[in-house]
Amino acid sequence: MKIVGSEKNSVIEWPGKLSYVIFLEGCNLKCPFCYVPKLVLERNIALSEAEVLDDIRKRADWIDAVCITGGEPCINKDLPEFLRKIKDASSKPIRIETNGTNPELIEQLINNKLIEGIALDIKNCKEKYFLTCNNKTDVKNIEKTITLIKNSDLDYEFRTTLVPGLHEKQDILKLAEWIYNLGKGKIKSYCLNQFRADLPEEETLNPKFIKKGNYSYEKIKDIKKELEKLNYFEKISFRAE
Repeated sequence: MKIVGSEKNSVIEWPGKLSYVIFLEGCNLKCPFCYVPKLVLERNIALSEAEVLDDIRKRADWIDAVCITGGEPCINKDLPEFLRKIKDASSKPIRIETNGTNPELIEQLINNKLIEGIALDIKNCKEKYFLTCNNKTDVKNIEKTITLIKNSDLDYEFRTTLVPGLHEKQDILKLAEWIYNLGKGKIKSYCLNQFRADLPEEETLNPKFIKKGNYSYEKIKDIKKELEKLNYFEKISFRAE
C-alpha cells in the first residue's frame, strides 16, 4: 500500500463531518473521465505510514472522521491492517471510497467493524459498465458489493459522475432500477456528480472528455426529478465534482 497524500481538514468526503483524508495510489480501473490520473498512473512520492498515523493522533481532538480514498483503496490486501492502526490512533469513525470491485475485502471490513461509512462509485448501468470503466469489470462483483452495503448498517452513499458521451438519462434510470433490486429496502443516499470540464487537460485521464464539456445543472436536475418519481431512494443529492 502506498500513501501519497493527505488532507488535514475536509468537509467534502463525508458530508456533515470534518474529516482527515488519506490518498492511496493505484486503481484497477481506467475510467477516462477520472480527475486524479496521477493516483491511477502511480507517479507519486510515498508518505510514511508512521507519519500519517502520528498526524491523525495529533488531530484527533479536532476531526470527526478519517476517510480513505484513491485511486482504489480496496486493491490493497493490507488495507484492513492499516485501518486497525488508524483505529488505535484515533477513535474516530472511518469511511472508505471504493469502486466496489473487491466485495470480499469490503465484506471483511464490514464484518470486522473496521469501517463505519462507505462511498461507492457506481459507474453506469450494467450494459455500459465496460465502456465507462475502460476495463473489463465483473459486474457480479459490483452487485455483490451493492448488496453487502445495502444489507449493512453502514452510513453509505452511492454516487455516479455524469459524463457527456457516456451517460444519458435512460442509463441512469436503468441504473436506479438495477441497484434498487439488489439487497434490502430503498437506497439510503444517492448522489449525482457533475463531471468537471473546467479542469486542465492533464488533470483528466483522457483529455478528450474535457472538450465534451459537462451536463448543465438543468439537465442534471431533470434526471434527479425523474429518479425521485421512482421512489427508490431515501435521499437524492447533486454536487459538482
